[in-house]
Amino acid sequence: MSGARPAVPVIFNPLAFQGQARQHWPAVAQALAGLRVRYDLVEVADLPAVAPTVRELLRAGAPVVAAAGGDGTVRECAAALAGTGVPLAVLPLGIGNGTSYSLGLPTSPEAAVMALVRGVRRRVDLATAAVAGAAGRSFLNVAGAGLDAEVAGGAKRLPYLKGIPAYVVTTLNSLHSFEPFPVRVEVGGRAVSRTALLVAVGNGGYYGRGVRILPHARPDDGLLDVGVVEAMSPVELAAFLGALVAGRADQHARVWTARGRQVRIETGSAALVQLDGDVVGSTPAAFEAVPGALEVLVPEALSDRR
Repeated sequence: MSGARPAVPVIFNPLAFQGQARQHWPAVAQALAGLRVRYDLVEVADLPAVAPTVRELLRAGAPVVAAAGGDGTVRECAAALAGTGVPLAVLPLGIGNGTSYSLGLPTSPEAAVMALVRGVRRRVDLATAAVAGAAGRSFLNVAGAGLDAEVAGGAKRLPYLKGIPAYVVTTLNSLHSFEPFPVRVEVGGRAVSRTALLVAVGNGGYYGRGVRILPHARPDDGLLDVGVVEAMSPVELAAFLGALVAGRADQHARVWTARGRQVRIETGSAALVQLDGDVVGSTPAAFEAVPGALEVLVPEALSDRR
C-alpha cells in the first residue's frame, strides 16, 4: 500500500534466555500484532553474526532495528548501530535484561513494543573494550572482571538449571570457591591496588532486575563508573549482598568506587572478563566511554532524562 511504513527488522535470538527465548517470543509477537506493527523477523542464533546482519539491514535502508533477545543480542545490535543515527529498539527476552533496566526501558512485551511504535529517540553512550583474547569489542551496560565473569560463564554451563536459578546456584558455589585476586585499576589518571572479588565497569548500573552493582552509573554522562569489590569476611559479604539488592552496593566499606572516561584493569594472573553477561576474554583489559554514540527508542517520559 502506498505510504505504508516499512517493515521493522527484528533481530531475534532464539538462544537467548539460555534457549528459552522462543517460548517467550509469542507474547512479543502478540504485542506487535496488537499495535499492527509490520515487521520482518530475522533469526540470528550466533551472536558474532548479529552485527554483520544489522550492517546488511542498514545498507538496505532500515530506518530502525529492533533487538529481540538478551543483553548480548542488544549489545551486538548496538555495536553495529553506533554512529549511524539509526535508532535501536529493545524487545527484551533475556534472563536479567540488565541493559533495559540500566537504560530505563520497559521489560513487558506490551510496553516494549509501545516504545518501538510511539517512543522517542534518546542518545546514550556506548563503551569500547580491549580485552586479552578479544580486542575491539563494545558493551552497552556492565563489564566485569573476576567473580561476576566466573558466574556469568558458569551459569550458562549448568546442564540441569536455566534462568535465574542457574545464576543463584552458580553464585553460591562461586562464593564458596572463588579466590580473591590482586588487581590494579586506573581510572582517569588515578590508580589503586586492591585484593578483589570483582571489578565492575559500567556504562549502566544493573546486572539485572534487583541487582544494581553501580548505583550512580548513568548511560548518558560520557563516563564509566567503576566499583572494586574487595575481599571480605563472610559477615561483610552478607552485608554486601544485602546492600547490593537494596541498590546501595557503593556504600559498603569494602567497595571502592570511581568515575572516568577511561579505565584499565591489570591483575597478577589472568582473570575472566565479561561484557554484558558474556565472557569474552581475560585481563588485562581497557575500557573507554564513547559519549552519545547510540540512539535508543524510549518511552516519551524518558526522552529528556538527564
